[in-house]
Amino acid sequence: MNSASTRQLQNLRRFLARPSSCRKRQHNTAVAYVPKRVKNQSIHDSLSRESAAVTSCRRLHAPGSTDHNPGESATQPDELPNFDDLVDLDPILKSILKENGLQRMTEIQAKTWDASVGGNDVIGRARTGTGKTLAFLLPSMERLLRNKHSGNQIRALIISPTRELARQIGEQAQMLVHGYKRTHSSQVMYGGASRERDVRDLERRIPSILTATPGRLIDHLNSTQVKSKPFGNYLSDVDVLVLDEMDRLLGMGFCDDIVEILQYLPQNRQTLLFSATSPPEVRRMIDQCVKPNHTVVDCMQEGDPSTYTNTIVGQRHVVLPPDRIVSGVLQIVQLLMMDPDYKILVFFPTTAQVTYYSQLFNRGIGLPVLSIHSKMSQSLRTNNSDRFRFASRAVLFTSDISARGVDYPDVTHVIQVGAASDSETYIHRLGRTGRAGKKGQGLLILTSDEIDFLN
Repeated sequence: MNSASTRQLQNLRRFLARPSSCRKRQHNTAVAYVPKRVKNQSIHDSLSRESAAVTSCRRLHAPGSTDHNPGESATQPDELPNFDDLVDLDPILKSILKENGLQRMTEIQAKTWDASVGGNDVIGRARTGTGKTLAFLLPSMERLLRNKHSGNQIRALIISPTRELARQIGEQAQMLVHGYKRTHSSQVMYGGASRERDVRDLERRIPSILTATPGRLIDHLNSTQVKSKPFGNYLSDVDVLVLDEMDRLLGMGFCDDIVEILQYLPQNRQTLLFSATSPPEVRRMIDQCVKPNHTVVDCMQEGDPSTYTNTIVGQRHVVLPPDRIVSGVLQIVQLLMMDPDYKILVFFPTTAQVTYYSQLFNRGIGLPVLSIHSKMSQSLRTNNSDRFRFASRAVLFTSDISARGVDYPDVTHVIQVGAASDSETYIHRLGRTGRAGKKGQGLLILTSDEIDFLN
């Protein structure tokens, strides 16, 4: 390894070796990542003064950023209402939230509540880890309670781009319907799980709330009969449609699937769209999904880069020669594992790299790590995801299937190996740490050929 690269790793080692109190003082000055459309003058200037081949390990800076309270945006926590303060929220739902330790609303929850519970179409945009799932689930459940039904139709349809996120949404939906077992239920369906089990569950009881990935949902719409009727018939009275991670669902990958699904739904439904990012290329599709008088709640102002990611997540990058990436990843992960409270999530661009590095750590050097990628069986993905979620200390190597929405508690570090495909992916990956007001660290490892990603 050349001397510049060695200095980078030495700098990182010294940073990680500092007492936590010292790291926190630096950590609090870390600011948000700036997507490419926002000029990042401090990075640009520093790179122009130094060699672009190898730069020192340092923070990513955004101009004009200011510190915010943990887990919140411009609205201060003491300005946000408690769930108990909502006069239009069912008392049983209030009790369920309190039993699960949920008391104060987050900004996105508070600002979308009136429009969502009132039946308006809503577009909600907020940083990852700020409670978007409950922002659409809670008003949807409240509306179902107000609009009585026979129990033989799906009334809320939630579409998620990934299996892991669908499972997570399903868990929160199950939490809410738990107090209404006689009248309401929840079901999750996604590819890789048993199709026959989906049908058995539907035959036993049509859920009030259905969470599904697009592919599995279309599979059932095209070929499944439930109680001697086409499955699509059970979507004809949907009151609420939710597209979680709308930018992914309305992009090129799922756009055709969403258009097909919409044909089964009533025109007079309510539509809720949520995400942390909303690139320009999906805005035409967004306009097709919502009514003209829809409500927009944007907690991530375009002109304020500090709202793109959590300001309490310190962000650094290190640039290495291509032939030193493997040794660099080894050293960095080993250094982070010296922290007694480490919980590390490492993103790789491809499933092949996830497999390679996990085998290198598990078999090559004997350091146990977990791994998740799209080519794994669903049972193994679920098992490894749950093991990491409930572990107090662990390392998970993953592809981008873990980048969106998935809530792994207490992740201390997010490492991204290689440049993300776009700024939105970088933001979503980084959002796996610093959730629910807790601190976190982000590290981006680039090759000298990828340095343009910083511009």
